[in-house]
Amino acid sequence: MVAARAKQLAMGAQPLINPQELGTYDPIDIAIEEVRRGLLPFIIVRTLPNGRHLRIKLKDLLDLSRNFDAKI
Repeated sequence: MVAARAKQLAMGAQPLINPQELGTYDPIDIAIEEVRRGLLPFIIVRTLPNGRHLRIKLKDLLDLSRNFDAKI
């Protein structure tokens, strides 16, 4: 996710956060922060063994991960 977003930023996409607030204009650092904040509208599509597709919003996956980490 970070690599895909960093490439978009490097090619001129508008950042979803203020780079001045972050203190850097590096596309990788900006992408990492955008992912950390759950700002990217990416959807992960996973093909299951039975041929069906599972679509998961990146934000939902991050929330699930944070909840899991909080329980450990």
